[in-house]
Parts: sequence; structure tokens; C-alpha cells
Amino acid sequence: GSNQASANASITVDTTQAAKATLSTVLDIIDAKVQMTTTTGAASTIVGSPLQSANLGDSLATLMDYCTVNPAAKIPGRININLASKTVMMGIPGMTVELCDDIIAKRTPEATGDNPGRRHETWLLEEQLCDLATLKALMPFITGGGDVYRAQIVGYFEQQGPAARCEVIIDATTATPRIVFFRDLSHLGRGYPLDTLGTQATQ
Repeated sequence: GSNQASANASITVDTTQAAKATLSTVLDIIDAKVQMTTTTGAASTIVGSPLQSANLGDSLATLMDYCTVNPAAKIPGRININLASKTVMMGIPGMTVELCDDIIAKRTPEATGDNPGRRHETWLLEEQLCDLATLKALMPFITGGGDVYRAQIVGYFEQQGPAARCEVIIDATTATPRIVFFRDLSHLGRGYPLDTLGTQATQ
């Protein structure tokens, strides 16, 4: 919290020393305490993390924007908790029925100005749907976003006539997005009512 940050500001840290701890997740710095030797040569000092689980606010989303412990350019195979079905989410190790139902009841497909933290999976902790230990266990399997998109595309006439429909999955993890799956669904018809697809506005 702010009190811890103020206390830490009075300490001069020797940053030339090599790190002695390995972080398995960014969340490891929450509530952490570190024994440090100051540059003045005084006795070692216990320094607490400015990130405290009881008072995170929106700081965790900002941390996730800029920090990682994974050097990989891509992290495949994560499940987007903002979009996945209950059936898919119940396959996540450590997921409970209660937590799954809470996520589905409170989630939104996209982060907005009202809930910017939803762009990361850490909103589960920020909004107190689960505790720190539970989120750490879930994090290897979940995400709040992603770069793979699935869509159905429908071409149609507003009145009568044929319709063309396809399903496509696009991988946008590279500079040039690529189609990784394509299926022609035209033989199944338009698939959606006109009030869902939309019609041309009348004057």
C-alpha cells in the first residue's frame, strides 16, 4: 500500500547485487518481503513490496501491461476467461463451479473504460473473485485476452436471395495475420435472422 511505498522510499538499495530469487509469476511480488543490504553498508533491511493484496486498486493491471517473467514471444494454449464457455472453463485445473459461475456472471467480452483491468486475467484478484493463491494456480492456464479470433461471416440480400456464410479462425500473433481455419457454411443457410445481421437504414 501507500504506507509501504513511503517506507521503501527512504531506503537506498544497492542494485549492483545479483538477484537471488526466481519469480515463477509476476504475482510473486505481491505481499513479498525482501532482505536487502543498503549501499551505506548498514545492517540488512527487510523491505516490503508496495503491492499488497489487500489494496491493489488498478495497479495490478498496469503491472501486467509492462512486466512478465516469461521470455517467450508467444504463449499458446491459454483460455480466455472473458469469452470461454462454462464447459471449457471447468476443464481448467483448479477451477471450481462457484468461481466459474462468478466469472460468467461478472465478465464482459471486452475491457472498457469502466473495467480496464479486465484486459488481464488478474481481474479475478482485483475484484476479489478469488484469493492470491488460487489465481497463481490458475494463471498458467488462463488469460484475459488473446490474438486468435474466430468469426462467422455472412453475405446476404436484405429481402430474398442466396446467402454466403463461412467460419474462419485468424491467428494475429504475427505481424501479418494468417487464416488457420476456414469452413464454408453456405449449405446451412444464412444462420441468423435479419434483425441480428442488420439491414440498410431507410431514409
